[in-house]
Amino acid sequence: MIYIKDFVDAVGIFVNSGLFADELMHGFINILFAGIFYYKCRNIKMSALVLFVTYIIDIDHLVDYFLFYGVNFSFSTFISLDYFGITQRAVVPFHAWEWVVLLVMYSTQTKKYKLLLRAIATGMFAHLIWDSITVGTPIFYIILYRISQSFIVI
Repeated sequence: MIYIKDFVDAVGIFVNSGLFADELMHGFINILFAGIFYYKCRNIKMSALVLFVTYIIDIDHLVDYFLFYGVNFSFSTFISLDYFGITQRAVVPFHAWEWVVLLVMYSTQTKKYKLLLRAIATGMFAHLIWDSITVGTPIFYIILYRISQSFIVI
């Protein structure tokens, strides 16, 4: 029963904090990129993968959560994103332009996985575009920059 209350609290935080609106904007941009991807390759599965990747990339927020709170998980605490403000750090390892570049580069070297790698790269690119707008700079999503700054939030 405690998990249900925690989940309900998380939904309230998600809506009231602006995260819901942020995810809607992610969705709008993601649909745009998935549509362009479909127009180029005519593959509905890979276009759906673009949409999936743009949302699943946020799973890396769990790294920051677990680094701060340990193994005790709470939906509402996770959704609040307070751990970024408290620690003033952001690891988020999948949020990195470098991965997009590496995926595209590797996709030029393989025929078998070319479309798959490009779909993943497109999904990550779409996600990082909106995140860069909301954070105010694309530099924050260069993981080598974050490493050089000890992952300190700018």
